[in-house]
Amino acid sequence: MHPNPRRRQEIICEHVSPAAARMVEIGALNGPTFAPAEHNVRFIDYATREQLIQDTAANPAVDPARIVHVHYATPSTNYADIVPDRFDIAIANHVIEHIPDLASWFTNIHAILDDGGLFFLSVPDKRYTFDYLKRETNIVDVVRAHTEGYTKPTAAMLFEHYYYRRPLEAAHCWSGEHEAIVAQPGMSITDAWQNAIRSAQVYTSTHCHMFTKDSFVGLLGEMKQLGFAPFDIADIRDVDPGANEFHVVLKRDDSVDRIGRFGAFKVLAVGYLVTALDGFEAAFAIFS
Repeated sequence: MHPNPRRRQEIICEHVSPAAARMVEIGALNGPTFAPAEHNVRFIDYATREQLIQDTAANPAVDPARIVHVHYATPSTNYADIVPDRFDIAIANHVIEHIPDLASWFTNIHAILDDGGLFFLSVPDKRYTFDYLKRETNIVDVVRAHTEGYTKPTAAMLFEHYYYRRPLEAAHCWSGEHEAIVAQPGMSITDAWQNAIRSAQVYTSTHCHMFTKDSFVGLLGEMKQLGFAPFDIADIRDVDPGANEFHVVLKRDDSVDRIGRFGAFKVLAVGYLVTALDGFEAAFAIFS
């Protein structure tokens, strides 16, 4: 069961009325959560519809006729700079894991939501996907990506993908077949590194971040303390049997100003934190 659009709609409908809400969906491609012909929904993606059709021409899973019209086309996450409208709810299904700089993404989503706005996410749980062997994203990963200004997956992110990827699907994990699959060797370490270096020369989409439901909750709390995720959890649902995604409804923290409230001093401080942690890790490796 991957994915389950009806399940997503059910959860959203418990919090807003899609018939009346002003909605925006990020990265819908050819699978919008709500049909644009029947709802007040706009779409954000990295390119125009015409470019998306070209980019997915070789993908048999993508029906070009169903690719949505993109109202706001931008390769960056600086939505606040190009989206003049405000929305009641933002929707992002299987998008968060592809975003290199989560802090920028969350603060920009916050900026285009109206007061009291909601942010709905469908997030792949690494335990039920090809990310099974990868570690969960932690707060240092988020701080490093933000302070170093990641705009595309790094060679390290791509290396992790190539080296640890296993051909897992949710059905394998729920049936117990995953143990035999993850025990098999993947790509050799040298091939993984060569592929990563080559792929990093251009924008190559990959899973930059990995989560479980519990790790997401902990990470979001830490990000909020740093001013990187001005949201509160309104609802969260664990992975349904047979599926591979958990669902989160976040509520906009209206006490936080739109982008800029926390100031440069805090970004500078967390930059020093990353540098200090990197130095500690290096020292520990030398003396251990």
